[in-house]
Amino acid sequence: MGLIQQGQQTREDVIAKLAQSAAQSVPEKYKDAFERTVLAGKKVMYSDQTHQLMQEALSQGGDPVAAVGKGVMQLMGILSKESRGTLPQEVFMPASLALMADALDYVKQTKGVPVGAPEVERATESFTGALMESAGITPSALQSAMAKTGEVMQDPQMRQLVEGRNGA
Repeated sequence: MGLIQQGQQTREDVIAKLAQSAAQSVPEKYKDAFERTVLAGKKVMYSDQTHQLMQEALSQGGDPVAAVGKGVMQLMGILSKESRGTLPQEVFMPASLALMADALDYVKQTKGVPVGAPEVERATESFTGALMESAGITPSALQSAMAKTGEVMQDPQMRQLVEGRNGA
């Protein structure tokens, strides 16, 4: 029984730690923008006009944890668009993670989905995939770029140039 309780506590702590870590990663001069962005995100997630969309996305029969990641990326797209380019880059990822923590807690509370480190990782992977997709970066384009980088680094002159610039 002690292990189960400890495991449950650990799972609960993961959500709180994610939110706390996100907030702590924001440089001091961007704290206000971070707080405003998270508040705006929660208003969109839980408003009467849009909350139904979140519930539908979570009820489509797929993985609700992956849906959280993709949904948070869509939410951040809305917030970024609504900010008319004033959402600082230094706030984008921390606010995304804070909103992901809130959405994962919502999934845990309403769907009974246990949320621990593996679920946070899945949601983050889903978010990253949606982010790359929104930037027009496909998996094949990423693989191609990585292969090209590998080819370039095989050239001894290029390798020396890169290593020289990095102080190696």
